[in-house]
Amino acid sequence: MKPCPACPWVRNSEPGALGGSPAETYVGQAILPFWLPCHSSANYAGKASDVNQVQECAGAAIFRANIGVKSPDALLSMPADREIAFSTPAEFYAHHRRIKLADAERILNADKIEELALRQLYETNVRMQLKRRK
Repeated sequence: MKPCPACPWVRNSEPGALGGSPAETYVGQAILPFWLPCHSSANYAGKASDVNQVQECAGAAIFRANIGVKSPDALLSMPADREIAFSTPAEFYAHHRRIKLADAERILNADKIEELALRQLYETNVRMQLKRRK
């Protein structure tokens, strides 16, 4: 399995081509064990994507391996490949925000990355609560 040509996690991706979500969302989700869909997969429907009908993002799995995030068995795991995918959150962020790597590294310090991850957990919790009320 390889990342699709439009995968935002690969180095040759189009800068800023993030499928409608900001780079901060991607960083927050990638460091946690979120199931991340392939945006080019058949039946992709954004946040409403069905995990049984949409392929997982191979690029995100490679990125996670590159940064040392161990995915649980239920999620796709791929070997690290720093030539294909970004090696750090700052590289990803700099590429998609079109800023210098040093600036991205200053912005994405450990506290900021933790904040982005917590925001993703909060937003996921809110969506789940709203679904339960329907």
